[in-house]
Amino acid sequence: MVRSWHLQLSNLDHQISDMKIAVNAHEVVYSQVLEPQANIRAELLRIEKEQRELWQEFAELPGRLNQQRSRLVVLKNKMRQIQRRVERQGLQGISNQYKSDFYIVSDELERSEKQMNAARINIDDVARQLAIVSTDLDSLDEATEKMLEAAAVTERLVRKAQNYPDNPEIVEATKQARYYYEREFDYTQAADILGAALEQVDPGILERTVTLYRQEQAALQAEFAEKETQTER
Repeated sequence: MVRSWHLQLSNLDHQISDMKIAVNAHEVVYSQVLEPQANIRAELLRIEKEQRELWQEFAELPGRLNQQRSRLVVLKNKMRQIQRRVERQGLQGISNQYKSDFYIVSDELERSEKQMNAARINIDDVARQLAIVSTDLDSLDEATEKMLEAAAVTERLVRKAQNYPDNPEIVEATKQARYYYEREFDYTQAADILGAALEQVDPGILERTVTLYRQEQAALQAEFAEKETQTER
């Protein structure tokens, strides 16, 4: 852009010089140069406006960069919280799909950090990249919650299924659920299979189990938030 301004100003300077020569040589009358002069003035004002806008952007860069650095810290903390939640659950394993989603977001965060620590930084590119990371991280958070909930619900349903040792459908459903839980790590499928079988003998059991789990999680989160508030005081 700076080089473009230099070329434009040089061109305008030549136009002004040519007009002066023409006027001094009486090749044109003054009224004939009024419009060209107005056009030149308009171009100079446009260039000045663009320069002011660029200088303003330069002045705002440190603040914008700090803002994006803070945003990156928040996203990294959220990623660590997700990882700790999964580790605390002590699951049998993690599905390949979840691993893929997790590592994609992890790689995006790493690229964003490298981008921000580079010698030359395009702050707009950084902001766009972090917006993508934020969206993907929200999706990962939802997938994590769904996975942990399904795993916990399956465990509770398995315990309930033990009350029906003589029911062949529930016994078979329990075997299938254990397969998906222990081998495929598809906790949602496990919960759906066993839940459907138990619904035949105890209608509404799946919904009640899910509701109870969510209520317990909400209570734990409220308790944690209260402790955090007391710590900050």
